[in-house]
Order: sequence, then structure tokens, then C-alpha cells
Amino acid sequence: LPKVIKDWINEQVESSKDWKAIKATLFLSETNLDAFDMSESFSKIPACLLVRYADVQNVIFAKMNKLSRKSPVDMESVRLWMKDLQETKHYSTLLSVDPDMNGPFLVSWMSPWQKMILENAEEWCIDSTHKTCKSFVKSTDDCYLCTIVFCNKVTKKGVSVCFFITNREVTLVL
Repeated sequence: LPKVIKDWINEQVESSKDWKAIKATLFLSETNLDAFDMSESFSKIPACLLVRYADVQNVIFAKMNKLSRKSPVDMESVRLWMKDLQETKHYSTLLSVDPDMNGPFLVSWMSPWQKMILENAEEWCIDSTHKTCKSFVKSTDDCYLCTIVFCNKVTKKGVSVCFFITNREVTLVL
């Protein structure tokens, strides 16, 4: 894509537009469409016809990646996020990684109100979702996102009170 189009896509994404909103702006007026149809040369394609979903998606993913990482090194990014959650939001966090980087790891976080509920809960259960993400220790391994859920006695609905990511679903880690 020409630089001017790439810059335009970046501006749209920076202004928090998604593909649907961006796509709505990509059209030719009837006059321009007629002029394009009657043109004998297709060498000058209107810029709006050059923008594809994948072009916008790549810019959105790059922005999300930049926003979600505090460091380009995964392990350092996780450490910085845990520190940030503790210091700015007063979350309870745990980062436990095997020193030789081959064993199990556990990354856990919960907000103050979640901690209060969990400490007073008589019963709770763990919900696990496998292959949620790639391991920040060994990129070929998958991870499990686990959620500790407490049943609210009034609403009879589950309330998530703690989240953790691990590379092993074994009792020792949990």
C-alpha cells in the first residue's frame, strides 16, 4: 500500500475505529464510480478500493500488542504488569516461576473486592480454559486460564473472584 493509505489507516485506528467503522468510510460516490467505470485505464485505482480487511486488522493487532506489553520480553512484561497491578490498583498478585524455566509457573491476580469475597466464601470452584495463550516461559507450550468462581447466594450466579494462568493443570501448581 502507498504510504498515504497506511498513514490514513493508522489515523483511523488511533481514533478508535474498528473495521466496520473504517469500512463505512470506504466508498466511491456515484460520480467517481461512473468516471472510474468509463475510464479506459485501470492503472489509477481509487485509494479507497485498495484498503483491505487484513491491512486494517494488522494495524489494530499492532496497536493492541503495543498497549498490552510493558516490555518486548514476555517474562519482563508479565513482571511489570504484576507490579503495576499491585502498586496502582492494590491487587493481590502472585508470580511463581520455576528457576530453571522448565517447570510449572503460576501467574495470579485479584482485586481487593474479589479477595474479600474469596476470603469469606464457604465454597468455590475452579473453571479452566485450556490453550488460552502461549507460555511466556517456553513459547511452544500452551497455557491454561483458570478462574476461581464463587456462587452468589442472592443471585445464584457465579462471580469470578480470582484469575490465574499456568502451564500445568496439576494439583501441585493449583
